[in-house]
Parts: sequence; C-alpha cells; structure tokens
Amino acid sequence: MIFYLVSESYSPCCVMILYRFFELSSILCYNVKNIIFMSFEKSEISIETLPENHLVMQLIHEREDLRYILKGGTIEVEQAKQGDGVNVVQIYTIGDKKYVHKESELPQNIVSERIGTSLCRQAGINAPVVQFSDETGMLETFVDGVPLNSETLDQEEVRAGCHDLGKVFKKLHSVKADGFGLFRSKNQNEYNTLAEYYSRLKERNLSRAIKSDLFSEDQTQKIARIFDGYIESSSDQQPVLTHQDIGLQNVHVQNGRVTGLIDFADCQGSIPVADFARLYVQQRLQPEKPPYFDWVTESYGEVNFEGLKPFVIVILIKYILSNPLKIDVNKMKQVLDEILEN
Repeated sequence: MIFYLVSESYSPCCVMILYRFFELSSILCYNVKNIIFMSFEKSEISIETLPENHLVMQLIHEREDLRYILKGGTIEVEQAKQGDGVNVVQIYTIGDKKYVHKESELPQNIVSERIGTSLCRQAGINAPVVQFSDETGMLETFVDGVPLNSETLDQEEVRAGCHDLGKVFKKLHSVKADGFGLFRSKNQNEYNTLAEYYSRLKERNLSRAIKSDLFSEDQTQKIARIFDGYIESSSDQQPVLTHQDIGLQNVHVQNGRVTGLIDFADCQGSIPVADFARLYVQQRLQPEKPPYFDWVTESYGEVNFEGLKPFVIVILIKYILSNPLKIDVNKMKQVLDEILEN
C-alpha cells in the first residue's frame, strides 16, 4: 500500500529523498524498483529505461545511478560475445559507466572471478570489479579498450599489445598462491602439492578423452604415461596466480597497451607456464595468423616447453572435444600426436 501512496503523492524529486530513506532502511531492491516504476508512470517517463535484470537493479539501488535515471537518463543494453565466442554477455551503459552481466550456473566460477580479479588488481593489473552476484551470475565493471583480437587493430598494434601482455604476465605471476588448483578462498586452493595437481589434471582430462571416440587407445595411453612422468618427477614449486584462459579475447588494449584482463572464472594457483598453453596451441593450430605466443614471450622471457607440455595436452583435449576454433579435428589430432611424440 505504501508504494501506491508514494506514486500518487510525490514527484520524482521526492522519490529520490524517499529512496535514500529506504536505502538506509535496507529495503529490498525490488521494492525500490516498484517506486521508480510508479514515479515514471506519473511523470510520463518510459519505464522501459529500467531493465528487468535484478542484478542491475540492485546496482542502481546501491549507487548514484538512480539520480541519473530519475532525471530522464536511459540505460543502453548491448549483447556481446566473450571467451571463444560461446558465452553471450550483456553490457549495460548507465551514463558514462559500463557494467557487464555474465550468467553462470557454476558457483565456483563466481568465487574464482571475485578472488582472481581482486588478486590481479592487488598486483597493479586492471581487472573488473564484481559489483553483485547470486546463483544466476554476476555483474561487474567494464574494462576499457578492445580485445587484443579485435579486427579494428592493425598488426603493429597487436604486436605492441602482445609485448605489453608479456610484462603484465610478469606482474600476474608475482602473486603467490597458497596451493594449486581452484581457489576456495584467497588463502586456500584445492591441492597442496604439484603432484596432486598433476594427478587431478590427468584424471579429469584422460577420462574425458577415453569416453570420447575422438581419441585412439594409443593416444590415451601416451597421455597417461606423460602425466605419470610429471607426477613422479614433480618437485616443490611456489604456486602463483594464473589466469588459465588467456586468449587474445580476454586481453583488452588501447594504444598498444594492455588496459586490463577479464574473465577470471578459470583462474587457479599453478605454475607460470600454464598461462602460455592456450597461446602456444593456437599458434600451432593457426600458423597463418600472427605469432602471438612468440610476441608475448619476447617480453616475458623464455618459456620452458617441457613444463608447458601437460597444459598443452589439456588444451588440445578440450579443443578436440569442443572445437571452439572451428578447425579440422584431424589437424588438431595431428598436432596432439606431435606433442605426444616429442
């Protein structure tokens, strides 16, 4: 009943004052939305300026963006692809601010995003700030710039961005983790030792390969032997923060400099070479494209291939099963065979 009285008795300016009162009273976001809707109806301002997205409404409830909207401002919404072009996100522009809404059915992805972006910023690297999250996904700030694989960039701009990415990797890998694998909290990961971590990589990826009819028995046996060798010979190493999904699409650049890293849903405590596996595989599979892996390592320093091998195998298994690059599967299996033989 109170919302009806508010809409009939007060102007949008008064609603702003009432909003502050309700905010201090910690009233639920959807009730504030009801007040705004009624005020818009009375003032002949289209309620279409407000999205149905409840996380965006929570953001509006918490921030000064409500003042902008009550003055007649609009919210622009655009669809964008992220990652390997599979995940569609919504980008909300409210005045001069941008926010990204990402849907996720996996709570661990939200935990990883929060922890990874926070640790990344602590290392002096720009990353999104998660504003709100729930069981459906998260809302975070937008990182300026364009993806490093954007068609708007020429080759020299991409090369400059790759060189800067090598320096950014140095900063990222200076952040120590307390263990290996996914982050349960900032101070806790899945595994205490590198051997345990390799064992889990073997178990998870080998089982996926065996269940599929895309891998021969000879290939799966070689994969098992290679991982067994790494498990037996692994020594104590300091785990560090790794992104684990560094493709050019997750690196934003402007004027040849990295403006930030995005999409930390897969970040883990691991060894530094893990972050180069995807770039290495993409360079092997797409030799007609610029040598991104080589350009990044020119500024980062030499990457030991023996340390890289298990992570390259993991990426190739994933690519053969899901084929995000739309490359002939036989070509990918040929590269896998070459990796397994070397």
